[in-house]
Amino acid sequence: MIVIFDLIAFIVSFVMIGSVLVRYKKVDTQFLLLSSAIAVTCMGRYILTVSQTLETALLANKILYIGGCYAPLLLVVVLFKLSDIRLPRLAVAVMTFYSSLVMFLVMTIGNSDIYYKEVYLVIADGHSYLEKVYGPLHILYPIMMGFYGVILLVFLVCSPKRRYKMSLRTVGGVSVIGFGIIIAYAVERLFKVEFGLMSMAYLAAVSYLLL
Repeated sequence: MIVIFDLIAFIVSFVMIGSVLVRYKKVDTQFLLLSSAIAVTCMGRYILTVSQTLETALLANKILYIGGCYAPLLLVVVLFKLSDIRLPRLAVAVMTFYSSLVMFLVMTIGNSDIYYKEVYLVIADGHSYLEKVYGPLHILYPIMMGFYGVILLVFLVCSPKRRYKMSLRTVGGVSVIGFGIIIAYAVERLFKVEFGLMSMAYLAAVSYLLL
């Protein structure tokens, strides 16, 4: 069941990229990058789900993290743009650096214990997943997600009080879904859910923007 869901999410994510390219004469770069990051996340999730070796699973996990590190940043950038609020270049640079730092740490998995101390491949109920013992610097990822969660929560609370370039429905809806992505991450982390809740939430965000 999980394999089928992840395969469908993988296919849908790339269909969405095609929809973005076909639907808009002038494609917004950040929106296209967001859609691409989500597609990469879904691809990594699917490859991990069907992995038969630890090496393949680790590679899939790193691919999954590409979207995991950059999709929240791109979602915030898109939200600010929809809201017609200028996001300082320095702020974008700092957030990009932080996301890239976390991505660098992810790339050390299998060669260092700073992000994952130990990692094992588990194959059960027809799908694969990783059991991990987190290293000292893994905390940087939940800090990053918490930071974006605060931003999205502020947007959600302040949306009814502002006039935006786009409709309140669009801005508020993206804020709700974006905050839902953070909640999905928290649920996956706290309850060790192997079902792709974050992939589903990301796809919901892009689908909502395409409506």
